[in-house]
Amino acid sequence: IAYKFQGDSGETILNDVEWSVARTGVITPVAIVEPVLLSGAKVRRASLHNIGILKKLGITKGAKVVMMRRGGVIPNLESVIEKGHGEIEIPKKCPSCGSPTKIEEDFLYCTTPKSCVQSKIGELSHFVKTVGIDGFGEKLLVRLYENGIVTDSSELYELTKDDLLSVERMGDTLADKLLNNINSRRTMSLGVFLQSLGIRELGKHAGKILSEFGSLEKVFALTEDELSEIHTIGPVIAREVVAGLRSKSKFIERLLKYIKIKKNKIKNEGRFSGKSFLFTGSLMSMERNSAQKLVEE
Repeated sequence: IAYKFQGDSGETILNDVEWSVARTGVITPVAIVEPVLLSGAKVRRASLHNIGILKKLGITKGAKVVMMRRGGVIPNLESVIEKGHGEIEIPKKCPSCGSPTKIEEDFLYCTTPKSCVQSKIGELSHFVKTVGIDGFGEKLLVRLYENGIVTDSSELYELTKDDLLSVERMGDTLADKLLNNINSRRTMSLGVFLQSLGIRELGKHAGKILSEFGSLEKVFALTEDELSEIHTIGPVIAREVVAGLRSKSKFIERLLKYIKIKKNKIKNEGRFSGKSFLFTGSLMSMERNSAQKLVEE
């Protein structure tokens, strides 16, 4: 059991709720509050995660709320002390593309994420960050998308220097650098490839577990029942992964024209076999993630 000190808490006023569209089409409420100093930082906004939490907390405009930086880091709206004057309207249209929204359980969705600009930019941004293609910030991705040059992640690998030079504020040196960054990421591990697809519930943890099957073909052959039996996966992740891989099969085919997946080098026996490790606190000679990676390898 690890105990963590909570960060400072403070009272402030909730001015409004903004709605942010994620790459998966989920529309998340974000609390906009009067600036409040917590654990050495001024907090002005915090995710409310989903409409279920928004309703449970009884959020209203002008409400007096308690804010905290959980673990001294993550801003969180803890509770409502005093109700405000204005109800929060759940949008019936996507704030990015104007398509109708739908509610499933506690979540609000855009009904057309494949054509929603904010959702597509989120998808592209997730891909470049996951595979490690430097230089493609949100502003550049927006320009490439709006000009019809890059409409899905596979088209990044088709970019030419002329394509990049057609974009506003792009010079020869930067264009060459960006192309080199893309070319340096044409080979990746199976885990990174799976995570880059932007499938709901298929993050770093699930991608790493699935990579232990050794090949994309074996991952595609897995059923929901087989996946849900794996420790820490379960039925919800299994359902989303199987459905996500199926829906993105054509996109995956396009990506594989440009990407090579490295084969896993798995050692079945070694000095760490059968042992479990937990890294916590600060290490003297390296970062925790580096130490964890060495043990895993």
